[in-house]
Amino acid sequence: MITIGGTRGRRLLVAVVGASLIFGTMSLAAEPREVTGFGSNPGNLRMFSHVPAGLPPGAPLVVLLHGCKQRATSFARDSGFLALAERQKLALLLPAKRAAILSLRPLRLSLGAGVVRRQ
Repeated sequence: MITIGGTRGRRLLVAVVGASLIFGTMSLAAEPREVTGFGSNPGNLRMFSHVPAGLPPGAPLVVLLHGCKQRATSFARDSGFLALAERQKLALLLPAKRAAILSLRPLRLSLGAGVVRRQ
């Protein structure tokens, strides 16, 4: 961990954060929130969502599917989708596997049956 101390260090930190916000490389968007109790959940999945303030009725819903070794919340933030959702007023839905099963082989979604199954 890097520690920045003193007036000069604080000024440098403020300058870097300010430049990042101006040039769009950093976002102050809130992290996605976990949603619980959303159905029978046979795949024992987690679900996160992000709904920007002032989301208009009928706004688009974007479902983000992260990679096998990624986390839903960090993927949404690091990919820029949280900032995009804030700017464009999009709702985000992020399904995620539980930490205990992250090391298992990937799931294949059976969309027709609406059930997550291992194949």
